[in-house]
Amino acid sequence: MELTLVLKKSEYNILWEDDGNYFGYNSFRNSFIVFDNNKEYLKVKALLNTTPIYSDINNTLLKTLTNNGFLIDSKFDEFNFIKLRYEENRYSKKTLTLTISPTLDCNFNCSYCFEDNKREIMTKEVIDRIKKYVEKKLLYSGVFGVVWFGGEPTLELEIIEKLSKYFIKISNERRAVYSSMMITNGYDLNTEKIKLLKLLKIDALQITVDGSRDIHNIRRPYKKDNKGTFDKIIENIKIASKYFKISVRINIDKENFFDIKNLFDILEKEGLKNRVYPYLGHVQDFAKNELDKNHYKTRELSKKEFSIEEIKIFKYALKKGFKISIYPRNKNDFCGATRTNSVVFGPNGEMHKCWNDSTNPKASFGKITDRSYFDSKNYNKWILWNPFDNINCKNCSYLPLCLGGCPYTKIQNNKKNNCEKWKFSLKTLLKMHYDNKTIFSCNVSEVYQ
Repeated sequence: MELTLVLKKSEYNILWEDDGNYFGYNSFRNSFIVFDNNKEYLKVKALLNTTPIYSDINNTLLKTLTNNGFLIDSKFDEFNFIKLRYEENRYSKKTLTLTISPTLDCNFNCSYCFEDNKREIMTKEVIDRIKKYVEKKLLYSGVFGVVWFGGEPTLELEIIEKLSKYFIKISNERRAVYSSMMITNGYDLNTEKIKLLKLLKIDALQITVDGSRDIHNIRRPYKKDNKGTFDKIIENIKIASKYFKISVRINIDKENFFDIKNLFDILEKEGLKNRVYPYLGHVQDFAKNELDKNHYKTRELSKKEFSIEEIKIFKYALKKGFKISIYPRNKNDFCGATRTNSVVFGPNGEMHKCWNDSTNPKASFGKITDRSYFDSKNYNKWILWNPFDNINCKNCSYLPLCLGGCPYTKIQNNKKNNCEKWKFSLKTLLKMHYDNKTIFSCNVSEVYQ
């Protein structure tokens, strides 16, 4: 005998009409449904506002809404479940995530870079300490992820090789699942280096290209001679894409958003349409001094402006057949900065929670070579931060998609309400997904976020 349940509507339902089509999305379950017609759409809207609602095994509509999370058990508290999942993820020891900068030096002179390119290279003492840290933290049958960061990490491949071989060895010994990726400008890649990275179990590369040749070369010149880097990067991507998943990050702001369609034309012409996974990066104000901050303010797109431009660019790219990830995903947290088992290591052994602080010694919470140093304030502001104290986040139907958004913008830049793009673009992107009938979930830059 089927048990009759008292149901209620989910707090995370989003229903809308677009160009004669009728859609529903539930952010808690990440489910997307399309209604046959306006009559059915209005019927569902009315049903969701009915109290009480009783389950009925013979009612197909009720079953569909229940199976997709639009209707839930009246006793189930979605918000507290999200909080519980968030806290479990924050304190979980099963997954160990490290971001490692073997150097802060870089061979580029990017116009918007928030980092201070210092000629600091990881010492043997720091390498040995990181190994001991992993030995202590990595659980048997656990999950171990590494992001190689910088500066430009390919400038110090010997350090990456030493640490990677150890990480692979200890992961095998403890039957842990190991994976790693690298964030690189791609300039110094060649066949020999690419094969080495593959041998070291680096699975994916993120390479930045900021527009067509002239625009990119202005924004991302080679440091030694200020010459362009575009042509060499494109050639290196052609080689690397035979071995890795390549995520092409395209940073956009007011100075280049108009040019990005030209880049997609070039990628297509160069035979890279089916070999790379492009996505857009939002250039934001992460500067550490007032002069740079003022420069950012003149070029930074607001989150809403970014969302509008992203939609235009994605429509163009999808029409050309590029693999673009447009379907949302709900999260257990926004990123590793708020997890206890996630650390960013600088070349001097300084320990941070967020990549954006990685060149700021004053923001570190510890130093792996000095056990006596621990800054509880710098640590706790990340570990104790949560989005649920913000009333706007708490009552938002988009909460499962962003979990309050980037903690850095809230903690360091004091932006209390800095909503993520989904609030401005979700409905349009889901309509695009419906029109294209395809989901591409290959955005490798987010693997460890």
